[in-house]
Amino acid sequence: MLGFWINYAVNRTISSKGQTQWIVPLALQLLPGALLFFGVFWCPESPRWHAKRDNWEEATAILSKIRHLPPDHEYIRNELSEIRVQNLVGLPAGGGKMSKKWMFKKLFEKGIRNRIAIGLLLMACQNLTGVNVRYPLCHNV
Repeated sequence: MLGFWINYAVNRTISSKGQTQWIVPLALQLLPGALLFFGVFWCPESPRWHAKRDNWEEATAILSKIRHLPPDHEYIRNELSEIRVQNLVGLPAGGGKMSKKWMFKKLFEKGIRNRIAIGLLLMACQNLTGVNVRYPLCHNV
């Protein structure tokens, strides 16, 4: 919705003779992406990511930093134990690493299959609403 208002304001205030009329909206759209790109460098890795790689010290340090609690706090210990249990449950039978074939088979399990279907259905319905339709700028001829 904000994009429509920006396009309306640019159409009403900037002359269509030059290239400025399409550069301004494009630059404004690039701004959030640029902020996200540079913000990634200050974002720590996920504690779960470190836990899956068996780096529990780093997972504990990051989790305590995120929660603003000391590493030996009961809440941190409980959350790390829950992460351990979830890592063990998520592994294929017999332990080991997750293969691509095993992960592909997980996509078609009942709970995950339903989530994927809902997401795809929502994307299709959103496109069918016509919100992506761009009307050409109307100029008096």
